[in-house]
Amino acid sequence: DAVSVVVSNAVVYMPLEDLIDKEKEIERLTKETERLTKEIARCEGMLNNPNFVNKAPAAKVDAEKDKLAKYKEMMDKLAPKFAALQREARAKGLPVMVVFEGWGASGKGTMISRLIQPLDPRGFKVFTIQAENEEEHMHPFLWRFWTKTPAKGRMHIFDRSWYRRVITEQMDAPMDQKRLDAAYHQILSFEEQLSADGTLIIKFFLHISADEQEKRLKKLERSSETKWRVTKADWKHFKQYKAYLPMYDHMLDQTD
Repeated sequence: DAVSVVVSNAVVYMPLEDLIDKEKEIERLTKETERLTKEIARCEGMLNNPNFVNKAPAAKVDAEKDKLAKYKEMMDKLAPKFAALQREARAKGLPVMVVFEGWGASGKGTMISRLIQPLDPRGFKVFTIQAENEEEHMHPFLWRFWTKTPAKGRMHIFDRSWYRRVITEQMDAPMDQKRLDAAYHQILSFEEQLSADGTLIIKFFLHISADEQEKRLKKLERSSETKWRVTKADWKHFKQYKAYLPMYDHMLDQTD
């Protein structure tokens, strides 16, 4: 509960919570959760692959099993830490926004599911961002996101976000360079205003290759429980992978 600190040859004791930068710790744990989620998915993918299990050396298969068990144990240990930090953020009045962007089938939903499992449901909301509805279309494009910003002490998690404006919408209905530059300016201003007001914004981009995306989409379609998640738009975007790639690169460069 406390750590000793040596200051000018004297020893003082301070509560551990006072020495932890809550914002940095939330960001660190969120990123560690993302890393472990990816590693767990990789291990499970290999161990569910008959070619690997039946043809790889037994030692290599066992090593993957050990890694999977280790990663799951590490994930279990993160859960109570994240729950404690959520309570601390609420007590300190820290608003938190966690944003997930990335390719279709890259695991945004899975990552969010793992992230929220240990959290108090009274303290967070998850928003899945789709195309604008009729009312949203009548306002400036950031209006619908300003209405979803968290109050002090709350956490809001976004499955896709305001970046739709410069990616998906730009692909479907291209803007000229002037309007595109204006959209980026508005996005940066939006994030800067929130940050200046004390909001912690943590952004993730989940990247997978075109081959991996195709593999995941086909796997989802093969299961009766998940095939509903794959739409014609998903396959359309998959076929446009090469066109999306430089757009994502530009987005990440402009908004890092």
